[in-house]
Amino acid sequence: MAARANALTRGRRAMRFADPEATRRFARWLSERLAVEVEVTGVATPGTGGGWSNETVIVDLAGGVQARVVVRLRPDGPSMFRAYDLAREYAILKALSDVGSPRVPEPIAIDPHGTVAGRPLFVMRFVAGRVPSDDRPGFAEAGWLFEASVDEQRRFYRGLVRAIAEVHAVDRRH
Repeated sequence: MAARANALTRGRRAMRFADPEATRRFARWLSERLAVEVEVTGVATPGTGGGWSNETVIVDLAGGVQARVVVRLRPDGPSMFRAYDLAREYAILKALSDVGSPRVPEPIAIDPHGTVAGRPLFVMRFVAGRVPSDDRPGFAEAGWLFEASVDEQRRFYRGLVRAIAEVHAVDRRH
């Protein structure tokens, strides 16, 4: 199990697909969930830093699905929260995706027990955009948002507040 857990886990902050068997295992697992054969053709970590809430990896797929997806894994080192419930996070994303507002990445598959990578993970569609860093220095101290014009910062923060309001407007009974 230790070798299996290490195969898809990360160094400090990067999920490693260096082991071809681990990559094939992930592709098989995802293929079963998508009901179509996929192949991992690329792996990258977001260039924004962060990852304190969950580890995030961007994976390019080919085969029956030509897509870019995001894999979110429970951290295996220092983290923001004491406990992680990726199944709950996945369920919330699924409910919001089904409602259609607010716009969220479509959740694709979940491994709540860590059978694929040695720790829980879920996969969702990739959505292009810019994410402020939560590493040091943080987005309030450096980076693209810090360096943006006042108008660009205003647009970002208004969009953020609008998205938060949309989340809170959802009737949670649905």
